[in-house]
Parts: sequence; structure tokens; C-alpha cells
Amino acid sequence: MLDSRQHTNRAWTILILLASAVVAIILWQFTSFQDALARMPRGWTVAGAPVAGQKPQDIVLKLGAAFSQTVTLHYRDETLTLSPQEIDFTLNQTATLQTLDGARAQVGSGSEGFLYYLSQRVPPPRNIPAVTTFSEEKLRAFLTSVSQNYDQPPTTAAPLIEELRFVPGQPGSELDVSASVPLIAAALQSATRRDVKLVVKTVPPIPPKLRLLRDLLDAYLKRNFNGQAGVYIKDLQTGEEIGLNENVAFSGFGLLKLPILIETYRRVNSRPDDATLQLVKETATSESDNTAANALLQRLGDNDAYTGADRLNLSTRYLGLVDTFIATPYDQNVNPPAIVTRANSRVDINTNPDPRMQTTPEDMGILLEMLYYCSKGGGALMVAYPNAFTSDGCARLLNYLSQATLTDPNGGAPMFIRAGLPAGTRVANKWGWDSETRTNAGIVFTPDGDFVLVIFLRQPNWGNWQLASPTMADITRTAYNYFTLPK
Repeated sequence: MLDSRQHTNRAWTILILLASAVVAIILWQFTSFQDALARMPRGWTVAGAPVAGQKPQDIVLKLGAAFSQTVTLHYRDETLTLSPQEIDFTLNQTATLQTLDGARAQVGSGSEGFLYYLSQRVPPPRNIPAVTTFSEEKLRAFLTSVSQNYDQPPTTAAPLIEELRFVPGQPGSELDVSASVPLIAAALQSATRRDVKLVVKTVPPIPPKLRLLRDLLDAYLKRNFNGQAGVYIKDLQTGEEIGLNENVAFSGFGLLKLPILIETYRRVNSRPDDATLQLVKETATSESDNTAANALLQRLGDNDAYTGADRLNLSTRYLGLVDTFIATPYDQNVNPPAIVTRANSRVDINTNPDPRMQTTPEDMGILLEMLYYCSKGGGALMVAYPNAFTSDGCARLLNYLSQATLTDPNGGAPMFIRAGLPAGTRVANKWGWDSETRTNAGIVFTPDGDFVLVIFLRQPNWGNWQLASPTMADITRTAYNYFTLPK
């Protein structure tokens, strides 16, 4: 009996001891839980900084120190600093403490929170932002000052007169203030990431203006050509045009075969019969034979070349080419009727134009432009003469003119406009000359855009027609260099 009682007492003692241990452990865990309630959980960050086990009031003090540090800004290769005080940056300590306490309380308190704690469960990671304010107006003013000091304006192309080319324009840089503001705001509100790469936009180079080409050509001709020059150039993409003596009357001759060809196509609705087509090809591609051109004038005039010339003149005037005319067919040694135009009435400049055939650089350029747009299905030819032209017909005529190649009879090298172009460049062109005037007009086709180029060079008694080729080649090369500038 005694042994039974002793065994029972021993069991109660052990039970009491165990219960006491459990109570002690629970009290210890509860005490730890109470302490944990005042600290931030594992995996949590505040303003980007890890804060596990830290008390909110200590965190706020550390945030104040972190937020007082400058923010480093990068404008490409430049490094700048921004002091938070410059833009009235302020940490609201009271509101931040309330936010931290509220976030910690959401994990749980009381018996529910204690059981959560005992289960060793860890709340999911979370970043809690600090409560801050700053003056966006002052920040934008600061960035505007940065922009004024560090932005680089784009440049346009610059001419190199001696080399007859252009230095391409350079891109610029521009600070994107609106896009940079939120990045800086995020850095200001971060305790750890206080480095910002500002948003800087690349500004493309300023597109060059065609007058840049005009000025270079003008300088070149004044230095290198002792005579009278007429130049007309038109950008067939933008419609921009320039000229040097573009409205001055010059002898036309071979160049006047262009309106003859176009008028022929108008008369036959772009569908010449075989005989007429053969004359067209010969007129478009022949270097010097005028027989085919006279034959076309006869067809335009119902077997009378003079009547054909009169009808051609009516058509050119209708198209607005009022300074272009053919008074007599080719190779006619007769006194032509006097035809007065605006161009040959000028008193400020006189190129001694032949009274039989005259035109201006601008008239020939506009005519080529009309043919070009007609080949695309539009333009002034189709407007002026509805149903008389087809795009296919105009394209075929351009193709014939592209086959016309003027070469040096001594070596076979390309001459005039073709001499200034890279090998293989397409140019639909026509040329001509008399004792004083050399001319070439064409459409140059490049991967970067097509353009009209008309050149007249006049110099009294300057001899062989080939002497004009180097100057024409230089003018052409300069124009080509302009139109192939990087965009």
C-alpha cells in the first residue's frame, strides 16, 4: 500500500514538474511573442532596406539618415548629385511609424497572433514604403537646369567646298524631364538605391535644306567656271527645289528633243506605232543625229515640221513652260521668226541664246518632273491632258532616256552628268550643245531618293564640247553627295 502511494506521489510530482515546464515555456514564448510584436518580421523591407527584427522607431531613425544622403544622377557620361533638401524632401516620421505599426498588426495579435507565432509561420515578404513628400515643381526646375546645361542640340550637314561633299549632321541629346521625375522620386524614397540613370532622348540630325547644296554649287562655280551657268535641281520626294540662273534663256537644241518626245506620246496616247516608236528610240538615245527628231516634228504637224513646231510650242505654253520654244526644225539655215519670252527679255543677263531653239533650266526641270510623276500614275501631264498619257507609256519613255549614254569618243568614258555618278547609277537624260552652250538634263535615281538635275554651261568659243564634262561631273557629284547623305 505504501509503495502504491509513493508511486502515485512520484507521478504527481513529475506531472506537476512537466506542467510547470510547459507553463514556463509558454510564458517564455509569450514573452518572446510580445517582443516580436514590437519588431518587424523576417523578409520584410522598408523603403527597400531589410528591417527584420528591428523596432519601428529605430527604423524611422535609420530612414532619416538614409534619406538625407544625396541622389546620384547620370546624364549619359556626366554624373550629377541632387540633395533632397533642394527639392524640400521630407520624411513624415509620425505617419511612417503608424504605417509600420499598422502593417505589423496585420500579421496578428492576441491569442490568434500568439498561435500564429507558435506555429513558426513566417508572413510573406513585403516592402513598406515610407511616408514622404517633396516639391515636384522644384524637381522639375532642377531638371530643366540640367537640360539647359547638358543637352546637345542636333546639327545639320555642313559643306566641304574643296571636296564637293557634305559632313553629315550629328544627332543631339535631350533630357526627358517628365520621364525622369518618377525615377528620381523612387530613388528619393529608397534607403538603398539612390542612383538614377536619367532618361535622355536622342534627337536626330536636322535634315539639310536644299539651299545648302545651292550655296556650295554657287561657291564652286564662282571659283572654277569662267562663264555663265544655269542649274536647276528638284527633290522628287519633298518637292524642294533650287536654281542658279534657272530662269535665264539658254540655247536649247538637243535638250528640246525632250518636249518633242513627250508631245509625240501625247498625240498617240502613249501608244506609238512601230515606225513612230523607232523614231522615238532614235531621238531619245542618239548622240547627234537630228533626223529622227525632225521626222517626229513632221508627224506632229501632219507632214509639216514647221507646223509641228508650232503645235509643240502651243503645248509647252499650255503646260506652263512659257520660256521654251522651237522656232524652226533642226538644221534649218533660215531666219527664224522672233519669239519673245520673259527669259530672253531680261536685261540683267544675256547668254546669247540661239533664236531657233530656247529654253531655261527650270522649264526643262519641270518637264522632266512631269514625266517622272506621270510614270508613277499622276502629275501635271495627266492633269493637263486627261486620257492622253499612261503611266506605262511615260515609264517606257523614261527607260529609253535611261539608255542614252554620252561617251568620250577617244576613250569611251561617260561624259557630262554620267561622269559624276557612281557606276551603275540610273539616269534618264538628254543633252545638247552648240558653239557656246553645253547642256545636260536628267532624272537621277538613287536608293536615297530621286532628283531632277539640269545643267547649262555657256562660254564664248570654248572649243570642243568635251571640255564641259569635268564641270558638269563636279556639279553632278556634289548633288549626288547631297541626296545620299545619311538621313
